[in-house]
Amino acid sequence: MEAVAAYRSQFQSDGSGLETALNRPDFKRFLKARALWFGAMIGAAYGEPFLTPGPVPLHGLPGIGDPDRAQGDLPPYCMVY
Repeated sequence: MEAVAAYRSQFQSDGSGLETALNRPDFKRFLKARALWFGAMIGAAYGEPFLTPGPVPLHGLPGIGDPDRAQGDLPPYCMVY
C-alpha cells in the first residue's frame, strides 16, 4: 500500500472525468481484499501471487515429517473445496 501511495498520481482522477480501474475510489479496497485472499492461501495475513515461467523446484512438502501434525491433517494454509 505504501508503493501505491508513492505513485498517488496514478491512482487518482486527474479531473478530466476519465475513469479507469486504477482511479476508481474502491481500487485500494480491491487491492487489500486480493492480498487477504492470497495471504489466506498460504497461512499469512497478506500475500501476493507471482507468475513464474516454469515450475518452481520443490525439495519437500510442508508438514511432511512434522511430528505435531496427525497423519492426514492438512497444513493450515491448504484450501479444501
